[in-house]
Amino acid sequence: VSTQSTWGRSDVLVYTSERLKESVEIIGFPMVRLYFEATSRYVDFFVRICRMSHVRDYSYNVCDGYQRLSPDGPDEHVPFSETRRLDLNMWPTANRFHKGDRIRLLVCSGCHPRYLRNYGRDVDLLTAVAKDGVAVKVSVKNVMSYPSALFLPVVPD
Repeated sequence: VSTQSTWGRSDVLVYTSERLKESVEIIGFPMVRLYFEATSRYVDFFVRICRMSHVRDYSYNVCDGYQRLSPDGPDEHVPFSETRRLDLNMWPTANRFHKGDRIRLLVCSGCHPRYLRNYGRDVDLLTAVAKDGVAVKVSVKNVMSYPSALFLPVVPD
């Protein structure tokens, strides 16, 4: 499945590495650490690692991760005005990124229809319709004091 249609969307963050100087093999559970602020406690995060082929200008999905946050979650005590941290464990994977490939990370808030729509507030998920939702503004930080990052389970040589 190509993800090229999502790269230019304003609601999707795209991070792409430089071309790899040598092959990298990963096996296990990648993890993404996000520092963020959101206007609601009801917020989703969807992340995807892609391999950008050096042979063809094409993206291959490697693995995904998804997490729904709500007021009864572990950070319920953190005020809205403060930056929160999320360590999002992704699905297990085994992949070789070849020399010359690029690693791409997509980050977005939600992945409907693959995962159930998040309405941005407490609603009955069995009866809610799109008009029951509220817009949620999400800001992901990536600065020295809030270093959002991707952690890969790299296999040593």
